[in-house]
Amino acid sequence: MTKVGRIAALEFNYDPEWIRFSMNTSIERFKTSYLDVVFCHDIEYVADGDAVVAAGVLFDMVKNGKIDNVGVSGYTLDKIVRVANLVRVNYSTPP
Repeated sequence: MTKVGRIAALEFNYDPEWIRFSMNTSIERFKTSYLDVVFCHDIEYVADGDAVVAAGVLFDMVKNGKIDNVGVSGYTLDKIVRVANLVRVNYSTPP
């Protein structure tokens, strides 16, 4: 299990290219062919749309067999529910 989004204490990157790079780096680092779970982490620090797009990138990696499950995480329950619902609507599957 790993996460995307937070790079450092006050640095976040939800760019699709960065997410793909980060996940492929994690796969290499863990010496595996796939990741069980990947969270879009600390989503309260970015716009809802950025978190939704990030989840879409991760769902593409699910289709390619590199990730099994996608999730969202953060500290604000309202934000998590809102983004999870947007992900479900946009990708026809919940995180």
